[in-house]
Amino acid sequence: MSDTYRWMATAAFGLEGIVARELRDLHMDEVTCENGRVFFSGGPEAGAKANMWLRCADRVFLIMGTFKAKTFEELFQGVRALPWAELLPKDANFPVSRVKSHASTLYSLRDIQSISKKAMVEAMRGAYHINWFEETGAKFPVEVAINNDIVTVAVDTSGSGLHRRGYRPIMGEAPLRETLAAAMVKLVRYRGNEPFMDPMCGMGTLPVEAAMQAYNIAPGLFRSYACEKWPMYGREDWRRFRAEARDARIREELAPIMGSDIDPRAVDVARRHVDMAGLSQQIKIRKLDVRQIQSRDDRGIILSNPPYGERLLDQKSAALLAKETGQVLRAKLPNWRVGMLCALEDFEKHYGQQSTMNRKLYNAKLKCYFYLFDPNKTDKRGK
Repeated sequence: MSDTYRWMATAAFGLEGIVARELRDLHMDEVTCENGRVFFSGGPEAGAKANMWLRCADRVFLIMGTFKAKTFEELFQGVRALPWAELLPKDANFPVSRVKSHASTLYSLRDIQSISKKAMVEAMRGAYHINWFEETGAKFPVEVAINNDIVTVAVDTSGSGLHRRGYRPIMGEAPLRETLAAAMVKLVRYRGNEPFMDPMCGMGTLPVEAAMQAYNIAPGLFRSYACEKWPMYGREDWRRFRAEARDARIREELAPIMGSDIDPRAVDVARRHVDMAGLSQQIKIRKLDVRQIQSRDDRGIILSNPPYGERLLDQKSAALLAKETGQVLRAKLPNWRVGMLCALEDFEKHYGQQSTMNRKLYNAKLKCYFYLFDPNKTDKRGK
């Protein structure tokens, strides 16, 4: 394999454009988007940097190759021809951990998995001249995805999903994914120079993700990755990557970041998560009903993921909460930008205001809608 690789960052539907912008901001080359996938090019450092800094992507993969296959023999030959020995050491653990097939002649996931594994073993036998692989070394989880008979074979560099930042071990009844929370922060154009408030903060994910962006804290700084033990990285590389990420943090104090919730248990959990993220000095969490919120600042950002429909509240209760929230925010904070994520398709009607942007997004497999209410804009955008 050359010193330049082709990489792929996967993302929830609707977030591909945001992930592409993140990659361009990281100065990655040849960034292109497809449904649920964003491709880019670069050396080993590009893969490490993407894992460390992407806030809205699910995982980062190293692409081994792409080819057409309409028969299992073509699949076998295509996988075997890839340069496995240039990536995998002799003791590598290389499971075919994910298999996908869409609109393709080959649809049996079990057969695709089995044949792909056999092809990899055959390629390794030819390279290392041994018949049995103990697979006791570093892990290289392989994904085989077939779409319209085009096979993409990639190796997962992330290990666990990138939403696992490490600050949120306590899972609530309806968790908001960290990657989606980070995307919401980007959609409201939060920069840290104005007050930020989540009046229904639950486990505190939105305030933490807002603070991490405002203070330029790498979301992957405190976790490990599958690729850390790969031969393409030297002994000191990841130590250097983490040191550079720590040095990039903004040290001066920015505008206030606040979270509140009516549920005392949620407040306690949110405070623990804030503390685990090392942001207790930057984020204040209070027990407060949304009707009690107030601020002396004329402008700021409200961002929230209120309980809704399939999450915690029935449709009628969610609609009533949307109505009360809209009335409170328009009365008390009329000049603040407001972003809301909710599964209610008619959220605007209940909230009592037309949004200036709305986008369909997914929190794991749950379809939801992001609404932005910007008092400085009157035309509707982003549908």
